[in-house]
Amino acid sequence: MLRFDYVGVVVDDLDAAVAFFLALGFELEGRTVVEGETVDRINGLDGVRAELAFVRTPDDSGKLEIVKYHTPADQEGPRPWPANRLGFRHITLEVDDVNAMVAGLRDRGFDTVGEVCDYEDLYRLCYVRGPEGLIIELAERIVSGAATHPDLPRRRGRNSAGSATDAVADVGGLRRVDYPDDFKLDTGRQHLKQPPASTEQHRDLMHL
Repeated sequence: MLRFDYVGVVVDDLDAAVAFFLALGFELEGRTVVEGETVDRINGLDGVRAELAFVRTPDDSGKLEIVKYHTPADQEGPRPWPANRLGFRHITLEVDDVNAMVAGLRDRGFDTVGEVCDYEDLYRLCYVRGPEGLIIELAERIVSGAATHPDLPRRRGRNSAGSATDAVADVGGLRRVDYPDDFKLDTGRQHLKQPPASTEQHRDLMHL
C-alpha cells in the first residue's frame, strides 16, 4: 500500500504560518504538542518539544503538518531561498482564480516571487512567498485552453464506484480519459508522445 499522507513544514512562528495557510483556503484540523523519548528517537535529537498544527484542503485531498520546535530550536533562522534551491522547495495548489488569490494575499502583506504568467494557454501560474521564505505555487486551469487540449496532465480522481482513476477535469464536455499503458505524456511540454493508433481509438478513449 502506498498513500500520500501529508507534508511537514518547519517554521519559527507557528501562528503566522497557520494564518497564512488559512488565508490560502486551508482548514485547521487541530493542534498538539509532542515530546518524550520516542519523539527524540524519531527526530534523532535530544529534548525535543514540538508544537504541531495540521491544516487540510476543504476537499481533504491534501494536508500539511506545520511544526514549531521549541526545543531544540534551530539556530540559523528562516531564509528566503530562491526557487531553484535544491531540495523540497514548494507545494502547488490548484485554485479557481489566481489573480483574486494573489490580490487577497497582497492585502495581507505577501507577494509573488516572480510574475503571474499563462503557460501555453493551459494554466495561469505564479509562485507566492509566504512567511519565513516559504514558496507556494498557485495554478489555475484556463478553460479556453483546457477545452481544446485533450492531452492535459492526468488528475487523480474517483469513479462512480469510488475507485481511484486517472482523470481529466470536466471542461468543455470532456469527461474522463483512461489512457492505455502505451499512452505517454510529456509533462514538461503537455504534448503526446505516443498517440492512439487511430482517430476511432482516440474517440473511444474519451468516453464522451
